Amino acid sequence: MKSTIIEIDNLKCGGCEHTVNKAVESFEGVESVQTSSEEGTVRFSYEDEEVIERIKNKLSSLGYPPAGTSSTLQKAVSFVSCAKGRITK
Repeated sequence: MKSTIIEIDNLKCGGCEHTVNKAVESFEGVESVQTSSEEGTVRFSYEDEEVIERIKNKLSSLGYPPAGTSSTLQKAVSFVSCAKGRITK
């Protein structure tokens, strides 16, 4: 297994971390997911390189795009994703 770190925007709290963790863990061949709102990162181990781009797309759709690429709409979406993360935590 290989591992990577992705810097993402709009990661504010534990609710956001929970949402990001669940999203990344849902991909087959992904393990050891660790999200840090303090660092604005998600770390994980993976088997297939192609999964990284799919994860980035999924996180962007939840309002957590790669660092420096966030739009106003994605910021708004991240608040909804954060709230869901807090509820399902």
